[in-house]
Amino acid sequence: MILSPIPIVVAFTYPYLKRFTWLAHFGIGAVYIIVPPAVAIAMTGTMPVEFVLLGIAALFWVSGFDVLYAIADINFDRANGLHSIPARFGIKRSLLIAKTLHLVTLVFLVLSVLTGDGGLWVAFGIVVVGALFAYEHSLVKEDDLSKLNMAFFTMNGIIAVVFAVFVVLDELLIG
Repeated sequence: MILSPIPIVVAFTYPYLKRFTWLAHFGIGAVYIIVPPAVAIAMTGTMPVEFVLLGIAALFWVSGFDVLYAIADINFDRANGLHSIPARFGIKRSLLIAKTLHLVTLVFLVLSVLTGDGGLWVAFGIVVVGALFAYEHSLVKEDDLSKLNMAFFTMNGIIAVVFAVFVVLDELLIG
């Protein structure tokens, strides 16, 4: 309950961040950084480091896919003086930045497993998530944005469900 105002404040301030900084994508990611630690606190009364690392992974994942999503708004952002990574750096660099953010996501997922009690199913899930990230990024090209919605909406939904399934399998089968 104590943490509940944090995502509300971040969610309400995020739209205004685009008026001031191209780092706004990390604002929306910040909503997700507290979710795993908050769940751990609610369930156990403690905040294990692996949940903090999982929260950091969520920050980079969401920030990465928000950069992808913002590519669709590049012309609007530029025309209206709004700040975003695509408006500042262009499509080509934005695609590279999104890929980098998703690679950092994978690093923090691995660190979360190594510091916690995640088992082989979670580890395999991270490998699958990495493959799905690679596929997601193969869909969007600087000169062909026709699959941007598929990359942003569909793939991130699939990635979330797939990772959750592997976490549940790990808990049920390995415990």
